[in-house]
Amino acid sequence: MPPLVSVVIPSYNHARYLPEAIASVLSQRDVALELIIIDDGSRDESWALIEQAARQDSRIRAHRQENQGAHAAISRGLSLGEGRFLTILNSDDRYSPGRLATLAALADAGGGLDFIATGLTLIDEAGARIPDHPWLDEYRRMVAGAHRTGLWPALLERNFTVSTSNFFLRRSLWQALGPLRPLRYNMDWDFALRAWEHDPARFAWRDDLVLWEYRLHGHNTILGGLPTSAIEANHLLYGVMRRHYGVPGTALAGLRRHHRLIRHQQVARIAHARDTEWDARLQAALDQVREAHAGWARTRDAHEAALAQLAALQASRSYRLGRALTAPARWLRQRRPARAAGIPTPPPAAGALPAYREIALPAPLQGPVPRVAVHLHLHYPDLADELMREILHLPQPFDLFVTTTRPAGELRARIQADCPDARVWETPNQGKDIGPFVDALVRYRLDRYDLVLKLHGKKSRNQPGYLQVIRQLFGPDIQDGDDWRRKLIRPLAGSRDRVLRIYRAFAEDPGIGAAGAARFICTAPDADAAAYNALCRRLGIPDGVRFFAGTMFWIRGSALTPMLDAGMTQADFGVAPQGQVEGSLEHACERVFGPLATAGGRYLAGLADLNI
Repeated sequence: MPPLVSVVIPSYNHARYLPEAIASVLSQRDVALELIIIDDGSRDESWALIEQAARQDSRIRAHRQENQGAHAAISRGLSLGEGRFLTILNSDDRYSPGRLATLAALADAGGGLDFIATGLTLIDEAGARIPDHPWLDEYRRMVAGAHRTGLWPALLERNFTVSTSNFFLRRSLWQALGPLRPLRYNMDWDFALRAWEHDPARFAWRDDLVLWEYRLHGHNTILGGLPTSAIEANHLLYGVMRRHYGVPGTALAGLRRHHRLIRHQQVARIAHARDTEWDARLQAALDQVREAHAGWARTRDAHEAALAQLAALQASRSYRLGRALTAPARWLRQRRPARAAGIPTPPPAAGALPAYREIALPAPLQGPVPRVAVHLHLHYPDLADELMREILHLPQPFDLFVTTTRPAGELRARIQADCPDARVWETPNQGKDIGPFVDALVRYRLDRYDLVLKLHGKKSRNQPGYLQVIRQLFGPDIQDGDDWRRKLIRPLAGSRDRVLRIYRAFAEDPGIGAAGAARFICTAPDADAAAYNALCRRLGIPDGVRFFAGTMFWIRGSALTPMLDAGMTQADFGVAPQGQVEGSLEHACERVFGPLATAGGRYLAGLADLNI
């Protein structure tokens, strides 16, 4: 006996979300269903998950094809459906309980319906409900507009169905309208328009029935695509004007011509502004940045000279003799009644620099190693082999967490060939290397580890003057972004001997909060001082500024707990404009690792370069 409802899941590189989508279908009650999953050439482990699910539930029919696009995968699945009703669920969304039984009954009630869309719940990448978001404001305006003007005017203005995940249709309607058209951004809107035109009386949008969950995770098609999506939308509306309203083709051709003329004029104006105004402003801004960075470099040189003088003083015979003579007095002061009574030491004053000193590493650690987590962010997967060579200098055991902004399947295989238990997953391109680090911290509670090593595949492909500034600050021998990355990592993980020495330094000196390359210690404030100060207040730390440039370091896991207590997640981070180096949340975060690591009287340890 054929099922009542056929559900189609088009699958493409959504292994992270796919099990939830499948479970939300199979858990539907009071309805006979089949689930058709079309994997459209996924490069992650989606197909393995689909095969496993199909073995466990006979209602699943699994098919795999070369990548042809969502429209082809959906159309193939719908063509295979045997149910009286057809419905679609994209592999990153979820059905709410009772959706299918409710809509099947609604479709057969009264005069019957051929097409139904419902209301929705917005969820984040972790599956949690999003109660407030700019996207929801737009959606509520669509709902209000439809109630005010009626469905057809509202549908002409915006696609209130939102996604093919919201389609519930009679198979006879699918047979009448044919497959989804090969549009990248508007195939759902196109089909909804055609469904309404086919029979308006049998088309319904029940926004009062909240029966599916739309996931917003940074890679949604709906979030990008301009100007192609706008061109597609114009094409759809021209088609409606021709089919539904009988507008002559010559009039539509005239509209297209006028739109092209307007675009050409806009492009000409932008080019003129660029040539006559923007370039001059940009050059003036760059001159100011160079002057500011030059001043920064002079300040750093003076600071280093002062530190050298202090070190020379501390190494002098008279200073050592004075320290020996005053040792009894210092011992007494350390045992004053207030301290004996357990009165806590007041926190550092706002603006105080985190304590810092260069250290000489002891002999390598003998015996058990600490519990270690390594977070590696790979925006550039081609750096995986190089960075894994450094990570494998760490003695076992350690836990490896790898994030990437690209499909994770191939990278996971490469990483797990060396570290079988490594966790490798795809994250949104938000927060550069800091956002994914926060994601790993939240997912796997990195604060519970003794030590955390933070590394990332740095290439420093920012604006042309960026590396010039880096050379001014840290030395003219830095050749390029690859050279800087290696100079950052070598003091941290350049050899097994070096790592064991770092382990022993942390074990023997509980005052070390974090350790990084001494050469790259910085005291530069963030470009957005107000945002940086707000972040410090959120984390409950003083707004001191001293940090390891490049954001690669060893840190005690417990130092990261305030980030969890403050509720930080990767969703806090936006997508920084290409080339932006300062002023974003990730660069404010770069500067708070120093105060976090030095809370409770600890200090930042500077590691000299590794001579190999």
